[in-house]
This record gives sequence, structure tokens and C-alpha cells, in this order.
Amino acid sequence: MRLHLPAGFFSLTHIGGAKILSFFILYFFGIIIGQDVWQRVFTARSIPVARGGGIAVGLYCLVYAIAGALIGTAGRAFLPALADPDSAFANIVNVVLPVGLRGLVLAASLAAMMSTASACLLASSTVLLEDVYLRLRRVRSTGSVTQSRIVTFAFGVLMTAVASTTTDVIAAITVAYDLLVGALFTPVLGAMLWRRGTSHGALASIAVGGIAVVVLLFARGIDSDLPIYGGLFLSIATYIIVSVSSQPGVKLTTAPE
Repeated sequence: MRLHLPAGFFSLTHIGGAKILSFFILYFFGIIIGQDVWQRVFTARSIPVARGGGIAVGLYCLVYAIAGALIGTAGRAFLPALADPDSAFANIVNVVLPVGLRGLVLAASLAAMMSTASACLLASSTVLLEDVYLRLRRVRSTGSVTQSRIVTFAFGVLMTAVASTTTDVIAAITVAYDLLVGALFTPVLGAMLWRRGTSHGALASIAVGGIAVVVLLFARGIDSDLPIYGGLFLSIATYIIVSVSSQPGVKLTTAPE
């Protein structure tokens, strides 16, 4: 591979310290509050199991990342230039693996993606139904199974439409994590760690951080690091200022659902 590829492929700092830092903030902070992560944590039978599982998964992610990088590097060495780099994995599977095993590997990859997608889909539909729709209608009971299915189906159609129009996977993930970290990281973490945080501060933080990220994405582009830093800074500042200035009657002291 060294004979066929530029030296930058074998340098851990080739993309630059600024980009490495932005990726760290995006994905480290984003995964900390990710619904798919908390879903597993809350199903653990004890705190030691949750802690041990979290550490094991963190170490596994490092190994998995190295494996993915090596697979991509090897594919770049023996495959012709691809018009769409996002199809590299599927092309490598088709070239390297025999029929049968090829299908199993692709099915396993799709299953992993569907697991995360379904967790996020169910979380989004539940929040919209229980915490937005029913609250606005001042309904004290929880939503019905039929309501949950309708909202989940609507979100599924929307998710499919967005995915069908997305041509760059990295860009799509970057936008998603920009919004996740820039709008949701501060209120979720503040709910668990800062007893003076209020619901008014959380809602204001989500609104200001989300709007800031969207505006900066349009103004500076997807590849810019400014949306994540700007959104996160404004989200933190808004959460603190509004929480301190608002009435301390309602406090966020519980873990996220």
C-alpha cells in the first residue's frame, strides 16, 4: 500500500489538528448524548454493567475505526478511482469476498445501520408526540399506540426522503452532529450535572443553538468548523443566562428519557 498511495494515507495528523479537534468535539460529545447509547445504558441490570459495557464499547470503537481505515486504504490501493467514494466498502466486498459471504457482510452492515436509525427514529417520534404535541394540547395522559405509529411512520418517510437526496455520507453525518452537539449537548448534560438549570434555559438553549448552527452552515458551508463551535458556545451561554435569570421553580435534575 505504501508503494501505491501518497504518504498522507499513513499519517495520523494528515488532516490537520483543527480538523481532528472538530471531529473529536462532534463525535465524542455527540455520542455522549446519543439516544442509541442511552437506550443501552438504561437497559443494563446494574451500574457496574453499564460502566463496564461503556468502557468496552469505547475500546471496541477504536479497533473498529482502525479496521475501517485499513479497509479503505487497501481498497484505494487495488481499486480504480471511484466516482463515489461512499461506495468504496460495497465495491471492496464485491471484489474480495465470495458469493454468499458477500451477502452476509452487506446484510450485517445494513443491520447495524438500521439499529441506530431505528433507535433515533423512535426517540424522535416519542419526543414529538409526548413532549410537544400532547403538551401543546394540554393532555396529561401518554399517547396511544396508534398515535405513536402514525408519528413514527411520518418521521420514517421524512428520513427516507432526506436520505435519498443525500449524496455525501460524511457531510450528512457532519450536519446531524452539528445540530446534535450545538443544540442538545448543553441542556442534556446540564440536566444531569447542574441543579440550577431550568426548563426555560434548556428550551432557549436548544432554540438558540439550533438556529445558530443552521445559519452558520448556510453562511460558511458544511466543511466549516464554525457551526459547531458557534452553536455550542451560544447554547452554553444561553442555558446559563436564561437559567440564572428565570424563576428557579422548575429544575432539570433528571436524566434524559
